[in-house]
Amino acid sequence: MKSSAIGQLYGYALQFPRALLRLLEAGDGAKVMIEELGDVAVCESDGSITSEEDKSSLVGNALTDLSTNLWKTFNNWIDAINAGELVADRDRFILYTNHIVSENSLVKEFSHSTETTVDKTIEKAQKVLDRINETHALHQYKDKILKQNITIFRTMLPRFELVEDRKADDVYPAIRHFLESMMLVPDGDVKWVLDEITGWLQNTIMQRVATQQCACVSRAEFVIHVQPILGRVRRGELIDYAVSRIPNHDELSRRAGEHPVYVRQLRQIKLGDEQILNAVSDYFRADTNRLEWIDKGLLSESDMLDFENKLLSFHGNERSNIELTESSRTEEIRGQLLLNRCQQRQQTISGQEPPDRTVQGSYHVLSDERRLGWHPHWEDAFKTQIEGGDNGEAR
Repeated sequence: MKSSAIGQLYGYALQFPRALLRLLEAGDGAKVMIEELGDVAVCESDGSITSEEDKSSLVGNALTDLSTNLWKTFNNWIDAINAGELVADRDRFILYTNHIVSENSLVKEFSHSTETTVDKTIEKAQKVLDRINETHALHQYKDKILKQNITIFRTMLPRFELVEDRKADDVYPAIRHFLESMMLVPDGDVKWVLDEITGWLQNTIMQRVATQQCACVSRAEFVIHVQPILGRVRRGELIDYAVSRIPNHDELSRRAGEHPVYVRQLRQIKLGDEQILNAVSDYFRADTNRLEWIDKGLLSESDMLDFENKLLSFHGNERSNIELTESSRTEEIRGQLLLNRCQQRQQTISGQEPPDRTVQGSYHVLSDERRLGWHPHWEDAFKTQIEGGDNGEAR
């Protein structure tokens, strides 16, 4: 992919975390829009608007004194003011960049302007643009901004703000800081909450764009979605931390190809490739979540041991039942029946309903540890491996 295309993609993707931050900060009755009245805009209940333009660069500062990005942004705001879409002395004008800007830069001067210093700032801007000739790309903005619309420019500058990200490779620090400073989310759960609400915002916006609606989300509907998520974290519920980290198809295939014990046990009962990939995914989720829950203090080792013992007990009972009632079937089919019944098991952990696929994945973890198996004679097949170490496929 060409670097210009990558840069454009990054610029569009950047609008989602910026919109998310605006939704978190917005007041009751507000709504946040993308590509309406700015890259990101906030319409408050009193009618005031915050118009934000996001200027990103993968290689360096995009807001130099003679940057087209800088002057085109002010030009667009002035056009919107003249069109009655924005109000110079009422609304806020924010320019976001994913890089640090030089302290003596013109855009920093603009951002520091007050009603008493704005004329001095404009004088500096005029000196900068006086250096360009008629062939320069910025010449079209010189007279339009600093002469024809100087009153508007002077009025809006004290309401202009430059926002810089201190880490160019991380667009979420401001959101993390907001969640942590408001004590909305424990430190260890910020990433999960960010994944949940960012995914929801992206899906919501994309659905509205696809149906030709305004790319807009109200603060009210955002709160309705976010409150249950925050509530789950505060109540210490068992969250699926692994769901956003599940390996892709190729990685699942690679892991299956390493022939871990639980995969060999599944092949022993002649399970299909797609079912095995699902098992690898389930194993990953259960194993990852188990470690996260214990690490975060949501569960203790004894809680997990009690859960596993209940799974083992159910497996033992079902194995006996199948051997009594399905003895006419092949050993492989009996193993598949046992697997299916265990996979359908509903089992709580310390009184809580675990996330989807937890039971299924936990059975694979137990199978990998050779604490259970699916084939009627799985112990015999894996006995040599248990005593002498792994030597490939079970016989």
